[in-house]
Amino acid sequence: MRRGLTGTALVAVFVLGAVAVAAVAPAGAWSVTPAQGLAGPTAPPVSVGEEPLIEGPLPAAEFGDPEASSISQTAPWLAAGPDLALAGYVEEEFLITSGSSTTRLLVRRPTTIAAFSGTALVEWQNADAGFDLDAVWTASSQLLTTRGHAWVGVTVSPVAAAHLRSWSPARYGALSVDETAAATALDDVATALLRSYGLLGELRPTQLLAVGARGAAGALADVVTDRAAKSTARATGPPAAGYYDGYAFVVGPAPAVDPGVPVLHVLSELDATILEPRPDGDRYRRWEVAGTAPASVLGELGAEVALLRDVGAEALAIPTCDAPAPAGVPGQHVLRGAIDALVRWAAPGVPPANAPRLTRTADGVVVRDDLGNALGGIRLAAIAVPTAGHSGFNAGDGLCPLLGSTTPLDEETIAALYPSHDDYVRAATFVIARNLERGFVTVDDATASMVAAVRSDVGRAQQSSSTSE
Repeated sequence: MRRGLTGTALVAVFVLGAVAVAAVAPAGAWSVTPAQGLAGPTAPPVSVGEEPLIEGPLPAAEFGDPEASSISQTAPWLAAGPDLALAGYVEEEFLITSGSSTTRLLVRRPTTIAAFSGTALVEWQNADAGFDLDAVWTASSQLLTTRGHAWVGVTVSPVAAAHLRSWSPARYGALSVDETAAATALDDVATALLRSYGLLGELRPTQLLAVGARGAAGALADVVTDRAAKSTARATGPPAAGYYDGYAFVVGPAPAVDPGVPVLHVLSELDATILEPRPDGDRYRRWEVAGTAPASVLGELGAEVALLRDVGAEALAIPTCDAPAPAGVPGQHVLRGAIDALVRWAAPGVPPANAPRLTRTADGVVVRDDLGNALGGIRLAAIAVPTAGHSGFNAGDGLCPLLGSTTPLDEETIAALYPSHDDYVRAATFVIARNLERGFVTVDDATASMVAAVRSDVGRAQQSSSTSE
């Protein structure tokens, strides 16, 4: 049976059916719609000329057992919970075969055309932990569903594919991801979405964005770089950007080449000090977030139940680190702001703001203030109006280097910084409003931060004392 909290492993209702070729449209484009009335629990594979082979949606049980011998009794790895259906979304899974590779696509999309924004975000799944993690989705799922964007997760790592085959042989036994998968997946997924092979039901995307986090960002960057090099040596085929309108690279490398479309590069304090500096350009923005580690940019995972269910309690265990973990600056606010910014940049062509870079010495070391907080970079209220010292660095067991650290300030220091609660709220509100104006955060996150500042106890003791006097 599924490990962990099986009883809470509710997943969205899947649309079972089939995809079939409906007609050949002019100019060689394919129009594909779900077939009606086909018997059987799953769709037959569909192959169109030299295009990738698509199979799905795969059947799924509400309470799937990965060890079941029948695929109809299984469910996707890290399947979404009931909140997805409550948001008006459906989750479906497909297999896509191209050349020698067969990989999986996990789709989360609005159930109605009216709710669809037209944007499809394709995420290369992060396999740094040895298995697929939909890192960007889980850090921004509320934003994506509120905006009406579709999301497609792609397995591109041989290690992740091997884990899936072992985890649920009946569901994933056909996966065969070799080193060429990353190179082909980029085109295959975009082509399937553009040519409407039923991956998004009746939805037809008008904007395609690709995103990768951590190791997946590096793999995506390698493919974009290779494509750019090849595109200069041929007169036909996809452009350097493939079929995508923009890219986001999160807490990992970005391509050094210009793919011809917008590239938004979001880095934690740790990543920014590891990667080589690079100036902004017409189609490149680099946002370095002070006081954050990779885990805080990808924070608020929202997948705790799924991780407990499919991995076990060890997936959520906090290791013993040299400094108190994790970093307390909510870098995920900037990630969500970046998604909104990339959508605007890739469609109407409204470029994001240039962000200040972290302040470094000539040797590349981050310069810090007396509280230990980094200077420069995008400064959220938690670091610009601090109640703690935050760092993107840490050491210790396991994931400690990715967690960063937080050291609370003592009461005397806080009292000196904020003589009253009103002083603290005014300072925090000013910073939050400035970040919102520059597009570094969303309205929802800015509002939540302002409310949190008002409700906090910072400065209340001093203000109460002065009032009583």
